[in-house]
Amino acid sequence: MSEDYDYGGDDNISYHSDDDNIEMDQGDGLNLEDNFIEAEHAENPIEAYKLIIELEISNSSNHQWSFKSYEKLCQIYIKSLNFNEFKSNVDKLFELYSKVDDVVKQDTIRNIIFTLSEVKDDNFKGKVLNEMLKILKDKNMEREYLDTGRDYCKILLKTKKYDILKDLIPDLLSVCDKPDDEIYKNIKLELLVIKMDLCKVNNDLTTIKELYLEAKKLMNEQIFDDKRLSAIINEEGGKIDLRQKEYDKALQKFKVAFHNYKESGDNQAISVLKYAFLASLITRDKSIIVSPEEAKIFQNDKNLNSMVKLYEAYESMDINLINAIWNNEIKKNEKDPFIIEKLNEILYNIRLNFVINKLKAYQFCKFDTISNELGINQKELIPMIMKIAKKNYANIKINLVDNFIEMEKDKNEKSLGGLIDNYNSWLNLMNKQ
Repeated sequence: MSEDYDYGGDDNISYHSDDDNIEMDQGDGLNLEDNFIEAEHAENPIEAYKLIIELEISNSSNHQWSFKSYEKLCQIYIKSLNFNEFKSNVDKLFELYSKVDDVVKQDTIRNIIFTLSEVKDDNFKGKVLNEMLKILKDKNMEREYLDTGRDYCKILLKTKKYDILKDLIPDLLSVCDKPDDEIYKNIKLELLVIKMDLCKVNNDLTTIKELYLEAKKLMNEQIFDDKRLSAIINEEGGKIDLRQKEYDKALQKFKVAFHNYKESGDNQAISVLKYAFLASLITRDKSIIVSPEEAKIFQNDKNLNSMVKLYEAYESMDINLINAIWNNEIKKNEKDPFIIEKLNEILYNIRLNFVINKLKAYQFCKFDTISNELGINQKELIPMIMKIAKKNYANIKINLVDNFIEMEKDKNEKSLGGLIDNYNSWLNLMNKQ
């Protein structure tokens, strides 16, 4: 949204008294259509629209121009962030709603919502949408209620008003249950996505998975493919697969999500590309996720570049380079909690595999030797060693007095045989966590 958007300053909206001279056609040949067209460019549009309403009430049984004038007034008061005047005029607008032809009111709700979309104040947006939602529900205007409710849910999520959102979504979803209506299905799909986002706040992974499966089924039934919604749902499916250690499935979903986000012009494509690199670290998938031309679009994203470097360091299992990229770049700059969570898992298991390899190579090994090579302190190292012993990855004795580990040689090969291949060993470890 443009930072220099005009909300309706003094050059657009004037607040003069009722005594101001407003030249309008008030003769016997009353032409409110011309007056309505001229009102937008009047010195005082508010008073011009109010006069049209007054003239129509006094001279006609028709309500067309009054209705249109109330719509314009609602838009003006939205732009000027005047909620009380908006509320007063939107109430009058809907009093006339049933008294005008469909052709007059067909775009009214859409026009008001579009005007509201240009406003930057999310709290004001929320108040307006909530007011409209109550009116639409009272008037049994289902489709308009759903459209407005969906927009309101997005604002509630953005402004972190989770309790209101939690109560509203089930009511909206209950209205969506019209199996043969594609528009209703699409709104339901968006609401399911919003509900997934709400569940992320409480880390309710079980419900997220249930909602994902419902959304995926609904998406497969749709006639028209919505690239943005498909991207969101595939992204969520990829995260679920990654948590369930279905790494190949996760990678494929992230690839689909990336390309759909890119086609939709959504910057979330960058985050999903990083998720794809996460999955690639584990699957060792060497297929090109993006072409060199596509990669240029993202070359200025430092966090993505760090992921690419980590991927390359992992290919050579360079523990020093991996540690350097983690400590100096990713740990300092990456803000995405999902990436941090998964990279911590991956890094932990890379280090765990490194320790097992080290134990296989030597009968005795000092704590500080391993911790220095891993770039971690002994407080982080000891739980790893305890885990190796507990999980029987290796048969070892731990001397906490002199700070060294002793490998029982006769059981060394039996305990570690077949486990030390650079990739298979640590992938096995990942799957056992």
